[in-house]
Amino acid sequence: MSMITDLKDFRNIDMLVDKKNIIIFPVSKSNELFEDGVNYTYRTAFHPIELFAPYSNEELASKIKEGIDSWNVYPPYETFTGKNTFEENYFGITGFKKAICGKKFIRLGWDDLSGKEVSLLWPQKKGYGYICIENIQLKKDADYFDFANAVIELINLDLVNHPRFKKNEKLLLKEEGK
Repeated sequence: MSMITDLKDFRNIDMLVDKKNIIIFPVSKSNELFEDGVNYTYRTAFHPIELFAPYSNEELASKIKEGIDSWNVYPPYETFTGKNTFEENYFGITGFKKAICGKKFIRLGWDDLSGKEVSLLWPQKKGYGYICIENIQLKKDADYFDFANAVIELINLDLVNHPRFKKNEKLLLKEEGK
């Protein structure tokens, strides 16, 4: 996943949620230029920070802080060089769609345009990317505990009954294991 990098203040982390277990991946600057040919993209780094259920909101907030503090520390996992995606690599499953089946992808962070937010993303029908299906905007003074509460809210979100996916109920039921 990449993002435009011409902002002055931005940080984000990517999270995979397998049932209630959370795997946080820091984000780092890649060697790939963005479409503008000037700015560099930032990509997920393969340095998993794991949090296994049960856990408290304080423990989750601490892991979120650890992920944000690891911003641009570890080399990015280059997904477009013929390697498996970081999702496939982490779960040991070949095939992007198979690796993410039944899991949730959450991105959180901030930038000087959008502010602080936590987003639940769903895999695109084709390719290896994600699209946002639910977004929680946090207050400007939000702290890591606020981020943790928003993550928990998105983890508990019932995707099967989400309005954006009523059309895809068959697929969702299969992927949610229902």
